[in-house]
Amino acid sequence: MAASSRTVSRSSSRQEIKLTKHSTGQSSKPVDYVYFDRTTTGFSDDAAPRAKAAQLKLEHYYKVAVDAAIERNTRFSPLARLASFATDE
Repeated sequence: MAASSRTVSRSSSRQEIKLTKHSTGQSSKPVDYVYFDRTTTGFSDDAAPRAKAAQLKLEHYYKVAVDAAIERNTRFSPLARLASFATDE
């Protein structure tokens, strides 16, 4: 069976979207798989450093939140075992 391929692309100033359709059913990707070619061509000069700063702030926030949750759970675990032991008697 011959594989036919059709590519539809739409360009904007910030990204290019390509929609590729394959008629073969053996592909691991879905039929309407979308590829994003990301570029920074439409952004100002200070946009990349500001985006990186925002990324680092978010990563730090979630790291602190996850670390606090882990610490809270480790502190809670012995108390939960103690409470269940006290109610079993």
